[in-house]
Amino acid sequence: KKFIFDRLNTWIKISKSKKCWDAKIFTPRVNQFKKLINKYHGDLPLVFSHGHLTANDIYAKNGKYYLLSNLFWGYRPKYYDLAFNIWANLLRLPSNYTFNQTLAYLNKWISAYRAISWIKKQDDFEKVFPIMLLERLLGSIIIDLGIKRHEKNFKKRLFNIHLQLFDYFLEQTQ
Repeated sequence: KKFIFDRLNTWIKISKSKKCWDAKIFTPRVNQFKKLINKYHGDLPLVFSHGHLTANDIYAKNGKYYLLSNLFWGYRPKYYDLAFNIWANLLRLPSNYTFNQTLAYLNKWISAYRAISWIKKQDDFEKVFPIMLLERLLGSIIIDLGIKRHEKNFKKRLFNIHLQLFDYFLEQTQ
């Protein structure tokens, strides 16, 4: 829980310092997320993982794979790396994607994760993974997209889809 609350507080401070904090949009979601985290029994287990790995960090040549990003190893909540991978791809979806298309895309990722033999052996995936996904979505809402809301090339549709996804997955965890 500490990992998540520390990050959340950092995002809030950054957003407010850049005068991008929209209390009407952000505050209710932050409060709902905090309530969810506090409701979760026990601590979210931390695992040693890569905290910033995407497909762009892996180079393949002659059947061998090379990891190009080695600076982000550390302890993070379990399944953070899986949620991070989805987050990185959500930010790169075509600008004409609808909420339903984005949700279907996201659910394909989740289904693929569920098919991994290691995930099948975990008894906490269905409970913990949505929390990690919500953490990433909230980060996008406040920081990745939220700070850019005043820029010329702001992706309003993507921002609104992230809001809808957050609300949808929050409701699913209730």
